[in-house]
Amino acid sequence: MEAGLTKKEIRLLSRKMGLLTRNKPSFTCLYSRFPCGMEISKEKIYKVSEAEEYLQKLGFEQVRVRFRESYTAGIEVPQNKIRKLAFTDLRQRIAKRLKQIGFNCVTLDLEEYGAGSMNEILRYKGKGSIS
Repeated sequence: MEAGLTKKEIRLLSRKMGLLTRNKPSFTCLYSRFPCGMEISKEKIYKVSEAEEYLQKLGFEQVRVRFRESYTAGIEVPQNKIRKLAFTDLRQRIAKRLKQIGFNCVTLDLEEYGAGSMNEILRYKGKGSIS
């Protein structure tokens, strides 16, 4: 920020210096997986982290596991990965593993992966958006 560089410029310079060898998906703070106002504990963060790591090992590079009420895991993947997750034997394996981690219910968000999707409810309630 102090140098006045954009994210794109930093990636370009990092690549030239050999610091960045491939484009990685962005990883945001795990707190962004929880709805505004929900009490967050180490246990809940661990569950989200474990679930996302599991899905990444299965080949879902861009994935978010949203922690919803009643220990429900809401999975978000890019549009082109929804079919792979929903219509293969992976669906049952994923549900079983996430329940082992401690979720009571596992859902797939059909609107696909999207940064800031936990803020949608604030927009619908007329509260504006969070940046």
